[in-house]
Parts: sequence; C-alpha cells; structure tokens
Amino acid sequence: MTFSWHAMQIGRALSRLFNALTGGEGDTTTSAYVYWLSLAGKAKLGIPGRAWVVFVDFVLRDPGHCRDAYHWHLERRLFQDDL
Repeated sequence: MTFSWHAMQIGRALSRLFNALTGGEGDTTTSAYVYWLSLAGKAKLGIPGRAWVVFVDFVLRDPGHCRDAYHWHLERRLFQDDL
C-alpha cells in the first residue's frame, strides 16, 4: 500500500466524519450525500445541496466528483433507507 492509498482512506474517513457531524449518515461520504441533497432539493447547514456540489467539485478540482460518488454509493447500496 502506498502513501496515496493511505491519503485517500484518510480523506474518505474525514468526509464521512464531516457528513455525520453535520447531520448525514456516517457510512456516506459528504460528496455522495450532498449530491443526493441536490437531487432531493434539500439543504445541509442551510446551504442548498446544489451549492455544496459545486463547492466540493471545485475544491477537489474534479467536476462530476459528487455525482460519481453518489453513483458509487448507489451501486454498493451504501445509502440507508431513510435518505
């Protein structure tokens, strides 16, 4: 395992922690959750999901990151039924 693999695991863990601390599921990354919020027309911390998607994609310099994370979670059935 390389440094980049460890860095990615830490990033995912921090994303899940932030998501849980701000009202999302602990098993779901912030990226996937905010994309779901954008589809549902909901907000996180009073900020619309769509704005979060734009922000996260910009910070990660990866357009479509949140969409891809959402679909990754869907394929693996990682979302809870209460979303």
